Amino acid sequence: MNRRVIRRAHEIPVNQLTRRQVKLICRHLQNDTFKVRGKNERIKYLEFGLRGIICNLAPTRNRRGGYKYPQIDISRWTGRSGKVLVHAVWWRFVNNYKLIDPNLELSHLDANPKYIDTVLESAEMNESRKSCHLFKWYLKTDENYRPLCPHRMNHPCTGPDSYDEE
Repeated sequence: MNRRVIRRAHEIPVNQLTRRQVKLICRHLQNDTFKVRGKNERIKYLEFGLRGIICNLAPTRNRRGGYKYPQIDISRWTGRSGKVLVHAVWWRFVNNYKLIDPNLELSHLDANPKYIDTVLESAEMNESRKSCHLFKWYLKTDENYRPLCPHRMNHPCTGPDSYDEE
C-alpha cells in the first residue's frame, strides 16, 4: 500500500520564503557568478541552454551516490541556515510566487537534471515522466511519426538527442 504523508503548504521549505526572498534569490541566480573550485574562472549560476535554462551549480548526491538536483544556501536572504532546491525556487518565481501544493510534485521536463524547467503534477505523473526519461520515449515515434512520450499533449518531455548530447 502506498502511504503518502499529507503535508501542509508551509511545511515545504521553499514555501516558507516570502515573495521578496524568492525574487532576490532568483535575481542572484540570473545575474551573479561563482568561482569554479580548482579553476581560475567564474561562471553564471543560470544560463540558457538548447532546451531551456541550465543551473551550473553542482548537483548534490543521494545516499547511493547518484545525482540529485542543485541546491542553494538561503541564509544570505533569510537569516536562517538551510538549503532549498534551485528548481523549486525558480518554479515559484516563474509562476507568480505561488506556493507549491503539498499534494503535488515538481516534475522535471528534461531528462538532464541541470535543466530547471519543471511542472507541478501528481506523483503518478512524476513517476511516468521519470520512466519517459529513463527509456527515452521522448525520442521514439510510432508508425505515424508521433512521439511515444505519453506527455506529448501537455508539457512534453525533452532530453538529449543525436544533435544535442548535453
